[in-house]
Amino acid sequence: DKIHQTWIAWDEGLVKSVRNRGSWDLSTRDLMAQQGDEGLQGAVQFLDNKKADILLSANADPTTFIHEMGHIMRRQLPKYQLQAAETFSGVKGGKWTVEAEEKFARAFERFVCRTSVC
Repeated sequence: DKIHQTWIAWDEGLVKSVRNRGSWDLSTRDLMAQQGDEGLQGAVQFLDNKKADILLSANADPTTFIHEMGHIMRRQLPKYQLQAAETFSGVKGGKWTVEAEEKFARAFERFVCRTSVC
């Protein structure tokens, strides 16, 4: 089974969709957002076709893409690794909360940055 992934960085003010008027609505449940001191840095949106869009704002820093990839990578973990990730992130009954998602993504970001130059 082949997988195709595409990443695009653009000005979030130009994004238009049914759920997005060109500004980020952080209450949208399927949109994980990385916030910094300057505001929104990035987000990942999971689509119905099992693909995802990574969105980077002008406030993104070098780790923003890595952080957002953590949200995608978590969903691709084999069962035995997913169980460890759920235990680490404090997931109860297989229900991932925003807090658990962010804890995992921050840990993924730290892991990648420790093993490479960030």
